[in-house]
Amino acid sequence: MIGAGARRHAAAGREGPQAPEGASGPARERRVARRRSPAPRLRCLALGGVLGGALVAAAGPARAVSPPPLLCAGGMVVSESPEASRVGAEILLRGGNAVDAAVAVHFALAVAYPQAGNLGGGGFMLVRMADGTAEAIDFREVAPGAAARDLFLRADGTPDPQLSTVTHLAAAVPGSVAGMGMAHERHATRTWSELLAPAQELAARGFALDAYTAGHLAAHRARLEAHPASRRVLLNEGRLWAEGDTLRQPDLAATLSRIARFGPREFYE
Repeated sequence: MIGAGARRHAAAGREGPQAPEGASGPARERRVARRRSPAPRLRCLALGGVLGGALVAAAGPARAVSPPPLLCAGGMVVSESPEASRVGAEILLRGGNAVDAAVAVHFALAVAYPQAGNLGGGGFMLVRMADGTAEAIDFREVAPGAAARDLFLRADGTPDPQLSTVTHLAAAVPGSVAGMGMAHERHATRTWSELLAPAQELAARGFALDAYTAGHLAAHRARLEAHPASRRVLLNEGRLWAEGDTLRQPDLAATLSRIARFGPREFYE
């Protein structure tokens, strides 16, 4: 399965690496159990529209809020976002392997799944090769170099919960971009810029919000209103987003463009 900040994302290719992945932090890789098992031959199916971490089949009338699944031969992509799933499936259709799809889906989720898809998070990627070899890449966030024991204490020495949750001091050094960079360097077959291009386009032209994402953003209104940038982008200048509205993120598109052009280190340096 492929995961990028969100709860579940999966891509499996018929040839090359087969990857379940997690989300992001400066990357450390570990070797894990080596074993051989026959790789299944799959059709490529892109699925999205996940609610509460599980695919939902609702009783009663259903209203389509996304295009139908994209079918192809060679693998399957599942994520929290229909747009991101289709990005991964299209990479497989163009001959990419599972890690190619995972990287592309990760960056697409940073656009289309703002409540969890990210550039600023951390996680793990598990990669199973076609020959049965497996490895884990740990790219969880790490504390800043200047962090110290008393970072979240008040002047009187008592803990301040606000400092560790809603201020800039609460931010760790992200691993998402570094982790995707390591995965790409070790296992991908397509170029870095090619894999980021769909996310750039999605951020620039926008995508139609589904009811779940629009409702999730509205539910966090109090926190998002505290910062001008999040109020402008994620709360539609305080008017709130509704299902079917188009969310465009030009600043994020520009950031993705720089990462695509100059590589993962651009995000950190």
